[in-house]
Amino acid sequence: MEKPMKEINTGTENAPEEEIETNVQLDSEGTDITAEHMSIANTSVKSVSAESVEITNSMAMQVTASEVSLSDSVAGKVEAQQVTMHDGGIGMVQAEVVSLTDGGIGFAQAGQVVINQGGAGAIYAGTVELSDATSGLVVAQEVHAGSLKTSVLLAGRVEGEVETLVDTPRALLFGLAAGVALGLVILLTNLLLGRRK
Repeated sequence: MEKPMKEINTGTENAPEEEIETNVQLDSEGTDITAEHMSIANTSVKSVSAESVEITNSMAMQVTASEVSLSDSVAGKVEAQQVTMHDGGIGMVQAEVVSLTDGGIGFAQAGQVVINQGGAGAIYAGTVELSDATSGLVVAQEVHAGSLKTSVLLAGRVEGEVETLVDTPRALLFGLAAGVALGLVILLTNLLLGRRK
């Protein structure tokens, strides 16, 4: 039985005839796709590589592009210069700029991360701007928060409303206390073992 084909728009239908890439056909199993501009809707793909990718109501395992836009979609791994997501999820993203509204990210590594009404498992970035957001771990040079709830926050500078279990001063204090405790245990062990000889 032949599997149904789903159409993937390459974004070139209005280009001059000599520049037109025909629409890419994708079987329902999903496959690897490469094109200059890609618009994917209502399907799932394994891998997408393009200059710009727009994904709507779809799922992609891996996306590599300069610009990625996701709407009501999920992606396993995204590597891009700029990522914009609304109502979706990404397992892992590496980008220069990540902007998220009403969605979630497992791990984000970026120069700048902006999250409005969403969440992230872990964020490692230069600058983080969060509003009505939650996160397990935030490591950043600067954090600007409208409202942030996080378990661990390690940042050089923090502005705004933040609820955290462990922040940078507490982490330093914990490290110092753990070092002193470990030093005392080693000292006592050496003293006790030294007397037995």
